[in-house]
Amino acid sequence: MLLFFVDILAKWVVLDGHDRLHAALLEGVTPPLLGLWPFIARSRTESAVREEGALFSAEVQLRAGATPETVERVNRMLLFNFTPDPRGTVSRAWPLPGGRDAWREEVSARRRRERTPLLDDADWKWLL
Repeated sequence: MLLFFVDILAKWVVLDGHDRLHAALLEGVTPPLLGLWPFIARSRTESAVREEGALFSAEVQLRAGATPETVERVNRMLLFNFTPDPRGTVSRAWPLPGGRDAWREEVSARRRRERTPLLDDADWKWLL
């Protein structure tokens, strides 16, 4: 199976092997997977001003109240500002003319053509 990670969904999308995946799930077997995860590597030079600002911001936020969420946010900020070679993922998407309604109609029309069951409201809620 070939999978692709989509950042904005924070989910893996099956690009190839839908039938093999379905068969493996029906059999209770873990299928072989190959995941594609696009990333960007940006080199960043050290900056005393940026690092000093990050430390000041961390101190202010933690003195205001060190909740677990605050500590997590401060940790992410400090890692971002003090990591010399940050890497990140990037996924690209383009808007569909007609938006969500057009896409939903396109999916439903294809399922009707292929004589597969139409999606109910719970399925659409999960997809959207």
